[in-house]
Amino acid sequence: MRPFEWLIAAVVAVIEWQWAGGRRVPLTLTAIGLAAVVASQVAEGQRAVMWPGYATVAALLGGARAPRAPSGIVRRLARWILALVVVVLGVVLPWAWPVMKLPAPGGPFPIGTTWLVVRDSSRRERFGPTPHGIREFPVKVWYPAAPGASGPAGRYMTGGNAAGLPPLLTQQLQLVRTHAIDDAPIAEGRWPVVIFSHGYASPVEQNTPQMEALASRGYVVARLAHPGESSWAPFPDGHGVPFDTAVTGLLERRAAAAPATGRG
Repeated sequence: MRPFEWLIAAVVAVIEWQWAGGRRVPLTLTAIGLAAVVASQVAEGQRAVMWPGYATVAALLGGARAPRAPSGIVRRLARWILALVVVVLGVVLPWAWPVMKLPAPGGPFPIGTTWLVVRDSSRRERFGPTPHGIREFPVKVWYPAAPGASGPAGRYMTGGNAAGLPPLLTQQLQLVRTHAIDDAPIAEGRWPVVIFSHGYASPVEQNTPQMEALASRGYVVARLAHPGESSWAPFPDGHGVPFDTAVTGLLERRAAAAPATGRG
């Protein structure tokens, strides 16, 4: 979990302890919780798994700071069960499902990354917003950056739906940061170049740690995305091309129509 998320989780745990025992939530705790939620939204970015925690803190604005009236054992037990459920959803689940961290590359160079768009004028585009136009390929490049290069790390995923994953997981992956600095100056020298082509219908982000590891050791790595044939082909201007299921149908029909070969 990220720093402000830890603070939100701690506030949620204390709130549930106070509510379950019929005690008033201190005004100071209310202020801390609200400040942590705002700071997390601005500095870290929201994620769906934290919504129960956000809702618990927001409930304080609706007058939920007041102590509970005395009640019988059944109601007290119900309050403790509800508090346990909220703690599981608002504390345990975010802790068990954090924003992942990519393995650190082990080479001596800092890493830079940038985007290119390669156009193949000999082919016509079949996918995306401009069918029948020139075929375009978005290419992301990793390279050894100049010594001392600094700046914000790029995102692991820039949008789209990776491999048909549910939006909940896709949104979580968009919060992951890489170790590469966007548009950092390249280190002086001549570097070997590696071309990476993703698997059919696969997310283009696959093997990102390996690309960073190579760039940190003095390689330039160019990752080519195949629009319509990857789960999502992101372009540097923000638009992207999703996977086209018609391609799979075409391949299946061709395979079915091909004569059988092999030895019996």
